[in-house]
Amino acid sequence: MVESVMKIETDFAKRNLVDNSYIARYFANWLKQQLTFKYANEGKEYKSNVLMIKGIVTSRFRRKWLFNSPWGLDTKVRDITPYHHAVDAIVLAQFKNQGSIDFASDLLILGDEFRSWNKK
Repeated sequence: MVESVMKIETDFAKRNLVDNSYIARYFANWLKQQLTFKYANEGKEYKSNVLMIKGIVTSRFRRKWLFNSPWGLDTKVRDITPYHHAVDAIVLAQFKNQGSIDFASDLLILGDEFRSWNKK
């Protein structure tokens, strides 16, 4: 009985994550299509640059950049304070385009590899 309840709960969590992923992708694409900026002095319209950044990326950078604060802990910050969305927004605001996200992610991976290689 306990195993079946645990399986249902796990399956529900996986489905929930997939649903959230589809919703986020749909909303990001909708924003890309609908959100335009008009510059009066140029008389032009520009499409917005909407980036989708995975939560794991945000979490890694938050822990890396804010390691000496409660925000850099491995525990869920939402259990400590309701301001975790604001902190994540500040972390995400540092990225200008997908290339900067990929570059910074690669730097983190290389740093991890270097540290693990140095320990050998």
